[in-house]
Amino acid sequence: MICFFDIDGTLVGFGKMELLPSTQSALTEAKKAGHQLFICTGRSVTQIPGWLNNQDVFDGIVASAGADIFYHGKEIFLQPIAEDIVRQSAQLFLENEIPFILQGRKQNYVAKRFYRGLIESLAAKGPFPLEAVEKLFGGCVQTGDDPASEIAAADDGVLSMLYERSPFDHETMREKLGSALKVNPSSFNKPDPYSGEITQAGITKATGIQTVMNYLGVPREETAAFGDGHNDIEMLTFAGTGVAMGDSPDAVKASADIVAEPLEADGLYLAMKQMKLLDA
Repeated sequence: MICFFDIDGTLVGFGKMELLPSTQSALTEAKKAGHQLFICTGRSVTQIPGWLNNQDVFDGIVASAGADIFYHGKEIFLQPIAEDIVRQSAQLFLENEIPFILQGRKQNYVAKRFYRGLIESLAAKGPFPLEAVEKLFGGCVQTGDDPASEIAAADDGVLSMLYERSPFDHETMREKLGSALKVNPSSFNKPDPYSGEITQAGITKATGIQTVMNYLGVPREETAAFGDGHNDIEMLTFAGTGVAMGDSPDAVKASADIVAEPLEADGLYLAMKQMKLLDA
């Protein structure tokens, strides 16, 4: 079996950068039982901490919601957003004073004038400790008012975007950005209609799983996905078995085959035990 795990709210609690003992046990036991384990996240690969990106535990990563994929350290898929679309999106954000981050293959980029407000806005959502959010996003390259040009010169492309405090709700933002992009509510535990995550239309965690299946020659019924957010819905529906964490939104639970207990109640361990993934 190949198992795909979201990070925030699934492997770790929001704002808590450590595995529960039960989660660590579940991963260790599943690995010993011969299953392959993948991180499957909306985070760019640069936002995955080294202690979690551990090849002794995880065989690969589906990063940037399916746009960047690794297997045993080898990059097997990379598809950035078209440069002209990035420029148009950045212009929309700048004209409407919407704080945003361009998440590149190598680094994250934010206009300097938006950085502090954006970090504080993200920290307030948990609420998370400000230092935890700064650690996650603090490596951002702070740019002038043309981050799209700076990233084009310094990186392998933009894989996803994040925005906060927009005057537009999600539906309006979708209309303004156009059909080449997809807008999801942010993957924090308290998403709101005026912030979100932007990825390429047609590129999802589900297509990431399909790419891994094709690469390894594994059928869909031999896959399982574990998640809790709106950007997990496609993969929970697509995988052979989809597992939603117990404190997921109702739409996420409805997309899954199994609804686990909440993470903090050892939900990941108990779900994997129920599925017999821990039996050697």
